[in-house]
Amino acid sequence: MNFSDLTRGMMRCARTLVLVSALAAFGPAIAQAQTTETYQVHVFTSDIAGAGTDAEVNITFYGTRSPRGVKAPVPLDNSGNDFEQQTMGIYQVSLTEDIGFLERIKLEHDNSGPRPGWHVDAVHVFDPVHSEFIVFPIKRWLADDEGDRLTEVTVERLDYDAFRANLPNRIETPRGTWERACSGAQSCESRIERSLTIGRSESEEWSNSVTASLSIAVESGVEAPLPKGGSLSNKTTVTAGLETGHVEASSIVRTRQNGFTDVCATKTDTTQYNIHTVWQWVVTTSVEGEPVVIKTCQIACTATDARPFYLPGDPRHVNSCLVSREFRQVLNAGIPGHNRETLDSVSLATCQQECRNRPWCKTVDYERGPGTCFLQDVGQNEVALRRDYPDNPYDHYYLPSR
Repeated sequence: MNFSDLTRGMMRCARTLVLVSALAAFGPAIAQAQTTETYQVHVFTSDIAGAGTDAEVNITFYGTRSPRGVKAPVPLDNSGNDFEQQTMGIYQVSLTEDIGFLERIKLEHDNSGPRPGWHVDAVHVFDPVHSEFIVFPIKRWLADDEGDRLTEVTVERLDYDAFRANLPNRIETPRGTWERACSGAQSCESRIERSLTIGRSESEEWSNSVTASLSIAVESGVEAPLPKGGSLSNKTTVTAGLETGHVEASSIVRTRQNGFTDVCATKTDTTQYNIHTVWQWVVTTSVEGEPVVIKTCQIACTATDARPFYLPGDPRHVNSCLVSREFRQVLNAGIPGHNRETLDSVSLATCQQECRNRPWCKTVDYERGPGTCFLQDVGQNEVALRRDYPDNPYDHYYLPSR
């Protein structure tokens, strides 16, 4: 019997749209669409003496979106005698769960009936979602008195290696860009999160094969769309920048099969400088049409609301969150009574750098003659400046946002 020719002529699929209504609290009924996909399963019993079974048979599907498996809601059963020697049975299996691309099946029986032992040649499944016909070779006994004495078997699709190799082609080319994380930079760090969102969920799972393929795709395929008028310094900068952004994004995918969110442990104190907007490097793609968003801990800062035109790793990115670090000067002025630390015989540049190095330091008074540096923990807007020192020996300096 040519099972392939017979099966090919009998392929069909069905889709049923089921409307599920839910009554919202204190609100009208809301209709939601739920799609039921009907998979056509062709089961071939071998041409071996005693190959047929009287047991109850079940099948479980494992796909790229269902690594834990989705069991058919009812056993495989038609009217009459099923699974007789050298026969093919066709069964409709309806699933409401999206399993993605079908990778493996588990075929099993409950060892019931007078002749439960079963020798299976193959199972062919028509996937109506992706319009493909998948072959699962079995060619073994499912019996407690034959072979390995197991009544269940899990097998991969016949073209599994080629399927795995081609899986990245089913992933949309990822793209990276800067997205606004927050403006004003006040308490911004607590709002910067790294996350992996699959579809519209933060908890949906991918299989290992999709996780591996997606991470490879992200690492090799991200492109950064530049704002109009933006420019890149040179090819080396582009390459280094892309690698920096890609590796972090792909590592998030590699270490997580499911969506998640956590807070970035950034080392930059974004409240210390005159920062208008903090940007976060975000990679977007899709798998099987489902959106995938990867937010990394790579951040950039700008003194305006303009999106950065450089990529992660570019020298302009590395120091971008230290914008407006220069002190502003108030000639012939000082703050009396708030000197927290004094440094003698130092240059003005050293005095200012020592203030930058201390998180508590907001302003400095610098005595020009002897080079005395007064580090202060109050801002020039918190207390009044004194401008009538005899002979005006001091100049006052402050960082704009401290």
